[in-house]
Amino acid sequence: MNSLLLRHIVFPAYHKLKKTKVMERIDEVEKNQWKSPEDLAVLQALKLKRLLNHANNTVLFYRERFNDLGVDVTKLHQPEYFSKIPLLTKKDINENRDKMISTNLNGNKLVPNSTSGSTGEALYLYYDTRSAAYRRPTVIRNEQWLGIRLGDHTATLWGAPMDLKKASALRGRLHGWANNLMFLSSYDMSDKTLEDYERKLNSFKPKLLTSYPGPLSVFSEYLLKKNKKIKSIKAIISSAETLYPWQKDIIEKAFCCPVYNRYGCREFGDIAQECANREGLHINYDRFVVEILNENIEPAAEGENGEIIITDLDNYGMPLIRYRIGDMASFKKTLCSCGRGLPLLGQVEGRTLDIVRAPNGNRLGGTFWTLLFRSRPGIKAFQVIQERLDEIIVRYVKDGSVENTDFHSFESHIHEKCGGNLNVHFIEVSSIPKTASGKIRFVVSKLRDQR
Repeated sequence: MNSLLLRHIVFPAYHKLKKTKVMERIDEVEKNQWKSPEDLAVLQALKLKRLLNHANNTVLFYRERFNDLGVDVTKLHQPEYFSKIPLLTKKDINENRDKMISTNLNGNKLVPNSTSGSTGEALYLYYDTRSAAYRRPTVIRNEQWLGIRLGDHTATLWGAPMDLKKASALRGRLHGWANNLMFLSSYDMSDKTLEDYERKLNSFKPKLLTSYPGPLSVFSEYLLKKNKKIKSIKAIISSAETLYPWQKDIIEKAFCCPVYNRYGCREFGDIAQECANREGLHINYDRFVVEILNENIEPAAEGENGEIIITDLDNYGMPLIRYRIGDMASFKKTLCSCGRGLPLLGQVEGRTLDIVRAPNGNRLGGTFWTLLFRSRPGIKAFQVIQERLDEIIVRYVKDGSVENTDFHSFESHIHEKCGGNLNVHFIEVSSIPKTASGKIRFVVSKLRDQR
């Protein structure tokens, strides 16, 4: 479909007919990004107060939680009281799903949602049409930061089963046509499939490609090996996994355009993303309260890595308040030079379940391991598995171009960081398995106590 036709006629007419309020929200979020940090803080506090009052009045699960605190609900939005609300876990949601649904949807409809459970526990939940009206405009705003406008041709290389099923259905195909979106599966990344994808993308001419770092890296290696280009792509968004420097380098080399990091999830949609200046990930501060807590469940200092806790300010149908998403990151001390008032996240370091805990107390995420195993030849792909504090297993795919792999050197570097009491076992495998959603986990911790 013609981009101008979609941008100015089809998209507005569709959402006006469906009464989604998306067009109003587009204007709202566009203005919000240019507010000062002080004005954004006032806006966030107001939205949080309304959400907490709604949850107390219409959601049994939270009414019970708030009553146990013995705090005036009208004060709960204040930081000193808000921090007393217990953290919400996947287990809490799965065990109390019905009690977490509002008894007063006020015209909202519930939209079923789920996560794959790739880190050990699947999650089934809902968001409402009220928050859905904010999700799409937030994506539009974030993509505009990269020079991508509503109606531009875009492509997605993705692997979540839910998305694949939707995209292949008749309604999904019509949605793709009506939104100038091409959906490609990341499940099969053989040379034959990638040749087909390269042909389709060059024919479709998208300006934006969104995918996981893993599939993007594989596709990039194919393009470089075959000396092929996809010239229409002006920006790439990497999402759903940690983007490591070596991946960013190879992707930018193959596609000849910048790669931007996005942090999002099934539960909330887009949480934070880099703008064109790439000085950190702008938090969608008008949509979420994002906390970063240290090991003592206290606010981490600026620049200190900690666990991300998120509150969705717009989901009134099934509020998620102080949700323990399971990822690690830090706040940046400065604002971006682009002039937006939205605060910044630093590098998202990966999931709490993707951290190796060493006997000497060190905690090492995927960045250490990817740099280590790319520091010298011999290992083409790897996965570190920890089931005991004093032992790790490194499953690896051998680099066929290297005759002898220097495992002693790898082990020495591991002991430097983890201590000599950590037993390291290298096991050669033919391939590293992907999760149900098509991702590759570089580190898999099976320790019961993650703190």
